[in-house]
Parts: sequence; structure tokens; C-alpha cells
Amino acid sequence: AMAHDILELKKQVAGLLDDTQKREKEKAAMAQEIDGFKKQVAGLLDDTLKKEEEKAAMAQEIDGFKKQVAGLQDDTQKKEEEKAAMAQEIDGFKKQMAEQENHRKDDQKQ
Repeated sequence: AMAHDILELKKQVAGLLDDTQKREKEKAAMAQEIDGFKKQVAGLLDDTLKKEEEKAAMAQEIDGFKKQVAGLQDDTQKKEEEKAAMAQEIDGFKKQMAEQENHRKDDQKQ
């Protein structure tokens, strides 16, 4: 009877060891899974950061373009003003020439 009890105890101990081992494996698997999730989250954060950096870079580029456009508009305006000034100057010369021509005609008439 005692031998039977010892055998039962051995089986129980073996069962407990087996359970413990199974739990350890499950814990390890869960730890691995958690690790996987952590990596995923880190990856998502990384992606988000990259997207933010890309967005910032694009915003900077757009800003650069806006400044370029503003500069071109400024240049265009300056050129328009210069053209207007030149047209006015040409107009002045034409009037002067017309007046000189009139004086010459008047001089010829006399």
C-alpha cells in the first residue's frame, strides 16, 4: 500500500512538473507575443514620425515654392512698373520729337 502511495505521489509530482513546464512555455509564448506587439507599436510610431517628418519637409518645400512665386510676382510687378516707366519715357520722347517737328515746320513756313 505504501509503495502504491509513493507511486501516486511520483505521478502527481510528474504531473505538476509537466503543468509547470507547460505554463513556462505559455508564459514564454505570451512574452514573445507581447514583444511582437511592442515591435509593431514601435514600428507604427516610427512610421508616424517618418510621416510627420515627410509632412514637415513637404510643408517646407511648399513654403519655398510660395516664396519663389511671391518673388516672381514681385519681379513681374517691378518689370511691369519698369515697362510703364519706359513707355512713359518713350511717350515723352515722342511728344518732344513731335514738338521739334512742329517747330521745324513752323521754321520752314517762315
